[in-house]
Amino acid sequence: MQIKASLHLHPKEDHQDGPIIDYSIFDLIDRAQQLNFSVLAITGHESFVCLPEHVAYGQSKGILVIPGIELKLDGKHVLALNCDQAAADLHSFTDLIEYKKNHSEIFVIAPHPNYGALVALTIGQLKKYSSLFDAVEHCWYYSRKFNPNAQNAVVAQQLGLPFIATADLHDLTYLDHDYAVLEIEELTVAAVFAAIRSGNFTNVSQVKTPLEMFWYQVRLLGRKIRAWWPKK
Repeated sequence: MQIKASLHLHPKEDHQDGPIIDYSIFDLIDRAQQLNFSVLAITGHESFVCLPEHVAYGQSKGILVIPGIELKLDGKHVLALNCDQAAADLHSFTDLIEYKKNHSEIFVIAPHPNYGALVALTIGQLKKYSSLFDAVEHCWYYSRKFNPNAQNAVVAQQLGLPFIATADLHDLTYLDHDYAVLEIEELTVAAVFAAIRSGNFTNVSQVKTPLEMFWYQVRLLGRKIRAWWPKK
């Protein structure tokens, strides 16, 4: 069967970006059900925010919810999916390498590499730690003229890694813009990861216009100002 999966999602429970996000994990699941998603990975920044009640709520809506964390390892972002609370204590690539030795069930994605931000992996780091990653992210934030994904796709192919589209969601508007359609036989975490590793998926992604990208940043800045403006 074919199912829609979004594997990089931030809710307002996120300890870092929560103040600029206006939907909860429950809201996210409700909207995902409306859009016919079957798999969601909740990835709080450096925090484990996906609780058993969220997984159970997703199950009640026919959605497989996968707990995850967007870690900061040696200052760089890395997605760890299907991990546990202990993963929040990982702070270096060495830490994650050791953790993965004892948690073969996790799935590690290189998010938005080559995007120039201080927290983004460089191409050199992606290659250096390639054995640690199970996939490379096709980042949602790109236009026809600005598209680091083009080089990332080539590098992913050279490294033999799947290149999968995600939403890196901070705004529900974009949930249905960038995701993957997986071919799986059963709705389980193992089947989802197996489909990605074997390339049994298709990316769905919409090219953004420069104006759309600009206004996204303006809205994000506005939320940051409102979140941190001193309350009377």
